Amino acid sequence: LAPDFLNHVSGKRGPEDMKRIIQYVRSAFPDGRQDVDLEIAEGDLVVELITSTGTQSGEVAHTPWGPVAPTGRPVSWQSVRIYRISGGKIAEHWAVRDDLHMLQQIGAFPKGGPARSASTG
Repeated sequence: LAPDFLNHVSGKRGPEDMKRIIQYVRSAFPDGRQDVDLEIAEGDLVVELITSTGTQSGEVAHTPWGPVAPTGRPVSWQSVRIYRISGGKIAEHWAVRDDLHMLQQIGAFPKGGPARSASTG
């Protein structure tokens, strides 16, 4: 990673933020694997479609409903990542993940129908 690396997901600069995120994911999914299903490069940009798999053996701390304790459940989800390369190093990173699918698999909330609002009953 470039010294002034920018992670557009967190809005933070520097390699340490990305290292922290990788450590967090590895603690939640110690057997995690990421397979690149598709990769496209043009100019200074690289785009990847990635399938991530693993077993939730650690806490998933960052959910809208609070932490999810280890469940031992297998999970699989996809993400699209974009990298900008400069000087042979990753200078910028964007990502869109299917967190909803992953959170459903670990039981972070029910898979049932749509939520009802107080006004519609």
